[in-house]
Amino acid sequence: MGGGVGISVHGRYRIATNVSTFAMPETAIGFHPDVGGSFFLPRLSGHLGMFLALSGYRLKGRDICHSGIATHYMHLDEISRLEYQLSQIRDYNEPTTLAELALPAVYQQTAKGEQFLLYDSGKDDVHRFLIFGTQRNLRMLRQSKISLADGTFKTAPPLFAQVYVMHGLPGDDAMKTGHLLPSLFVLLPNKTEDTYRRMWEQIRLLCPLAQPEKILLGFEKGAINSFEHVWPNIVVKCCFFHLTHDEELAIRIRKISALAFALPADVPNLFGQVAMDLPLTPEIADVLDYFERTYIGHTLASGCHIAATFPIDLWNYHFSTPFRLSRTNKAVEAWHRSLNATVGCNHPTIWKFIFALKREQGLVEVR
Repeated sequence: MGGGVGISVHGRYRIATNVSTFAMPETAIGFHPDVGGSFFLPRLSGHLGMFLALSGYRLKGRDICHSGIATHYMHLDEISRLEYQLSQIRDYNEPTTLAELALPAVYQQTAKGEQFLLYDSGKDDVHRFLIFGTQRNLRMLRQSKISLADGTFKTAPPLFAQVYVMHGLPGDDAMKTGHLLPSLFVLLPNKTEDTYRRMWEQIRLLCPLAQPEKILLGFEKGAINSFEHVWPNIVVKCCFFHLTHDEELAIRIRKISALAFALPADVPNLFGQVAMDLPLTPEIADVLDYFERTYIGHTLASGCHIAATFPIDLWNYHFSTPFRLSRTNKAVEAWHRSLNATVGCNHPTIWKFIFALKREQGLVEVR
């Protein structure tokens, strides 16, 4: 409470239990929050900080974690287990090769002692990859009609190329309510199609009953092709945000993105109409040619049709829009930014990265 919060709230790890209470009681008698409180309160989401500062309202238990004041939540009975786990932490050396990487038990479990490392392809695998998650996360994936997946690179430890995260939307109304939950965290050594295929195959083994109606991926052929190989009956869509922010597209012809909402069968003709309406400069001609080859497909003078790199059905949302289904992976990217902020640096040590993942897992369990 009060000044004690102003000091302790700036710690990297802040634990709330079922008996915890947060309050700034001095505000009830007209005192301003101390300098520590006045720093963190404005940084809470929405206007929560203003509300707490003006009212002195008390938060309890899980609400402290929901608000962001605490970083972790657990039952009071589990504190002794946490203290024991902390006492077992050693200053492990950072491995220099994938074969040297050996995760102690404390890095394979959540703060609650549940198994967190679900799969390790092994030290003899030159393309070794790790999958983190819990049984509860796997159940969420099984209940999700729509899944989203994408990778981030800044947060990956030095031995790995990227962190690939699969998110679930459990429940019939999840898409409307936005209850996107990160479910599986994968450390991948590269971006090859073969590695993606192995990852999808292992995820299917871990969660054999997962059969989402649709998955939303980024514009990455390796991830798309390998997913379609492992899950041939699931509809794959690509992120509309990435389509409209393709680095190859000039701002002057941004209206091309509206083709994503036309009938798929009409897209080639409509693209021709859009192209005819634009001034024919060498720069615009290059962009139109790129878009046609990448997203529409084109026919050679010989009459041979060349399929697009990303066929129309991958990025067209004509039939999804009336049902308010997600068109972008922006929520996934927002989670990536949050993870980057939690880690606090680019390419952290493997130990720091896993502790950050365990924190994120704690937030998933609270939600």
